Amino acid sequence: MARQSSAKASTAVRIRSGPLFLSKLNFINHILHSHFLRPEYNSFERWILIIILKKIYFILNTGSPHYVKPTAEVKEMDIVSIGRDIRNSHRFAKEGINVNFVEELAPDEIFVRTYERGVEDETLSCGTGVTASALVSAHNDYGFNRVEVHTPGGRLSVEFDKMDDDHYKNIWLSGPADMVYKGEILV
Repeated sequence: MARQSSAKASTAVRIRSGPLFLSKLNFINHILHSHFLRPEYNSFERWILIIILKKIYFILNTGSPHYVKPTAEVKEMDIVSIGRDIRNSHRFAKEGINVNFVEELAPDEIFVRTYERGVEDETLSCGTGVTASALVSAHNDYGFNRVEVHTPGGRLSVEFDKMDDDHYKNIWLSGPADMVYKGEILV
């Protein structure tokens, strides 16, 4: 499952970037802080790169296309207005895209709100959106990850194996199943 991003935004990602190797990224108060390794040295040197989070997002297809934006204070955001603007932007207008806003609560725990194409509104929870958001939020470089996910509709978890920065396998979405309606149709 490939993903695109305007910047790599998960913990302990390795990326070649000019004379520096990006070693670790952390989100602190709307700012992305990163640590770099200079390849000509054998020890880590700490470099801070500050990027305003407005420019960071990921595009994944987990069965349907998803735009995933790490953010802070997701509960206070106007998801409908912002999500609609992104979904209907020139880049995505033709096919549409689901828009997910993700706040990291802990290294293995996130809160997700989704503006869903077709519904054209915020939904209480979106399985493919939760999955895309969890993949972006992987807390282990490679191997097994479990991410606990909070949504307005309830709690879920996503387990997966991260093979490299663009490939995942054994992806499982888990959560409660409750009876919400029972009916009969006479034919």
